[in-house]
Amino acid sequence: MFEEKAGTWISYTGYLYTMRDGTLRRVIDDEFSFNETYPVYFCGPSFKGKLPLGACGPTTTARMEKFFSWLIDKGVKAIIGKGSLSQQAIDVIKGHMVYLLAVGGAGAFYGKKVKYYETVAYKELGPEALLKVYVEDMPLLVGVDIDGNKII
Repeated sequence: MFEEKAGTWISYTGYLYTMRDGTLRRVIDDEFSFNETYPVYFCGPSFKGKLPLGACGPTTTARMEKFFSWLIDKGVKAIIGKGSLSQQAIDVIKGHMVYLLAVGGAGAFYGKKVKYYETVAYKELGPEALLKVYVEDMPLLVGVDIDGNKII
């Protein structure tokens, strides 16, 4: 899984976790242990409208770079977000996980891909709660592949 080369579009169907800065700080501080390992989608859903999560577009991944080593240690094989990464971050993830790009400004579109979700932890964080989400046919672009090749 996730062996495609940088610049390749994929369609992801499966579970993922949603996390942002606040979530990541909490899971690290609490030494949270995952029962399953899924890709991590850096987003904060809106919980508005008729969709299960409302709009759930990507957030800027560069802010999350400081958490990459921890995610790798937890077995995460893919991260999903938007924007470029520093070369230092690419060096950290090379050989461990891929970076998949979601299209910024397409939160409502990605919200339609959500078929199910449940709150795993930190409900009090609202949009930054740790969610387990099931998506169908979520289009993503391989921004950095497992070999560290990048398109941005």
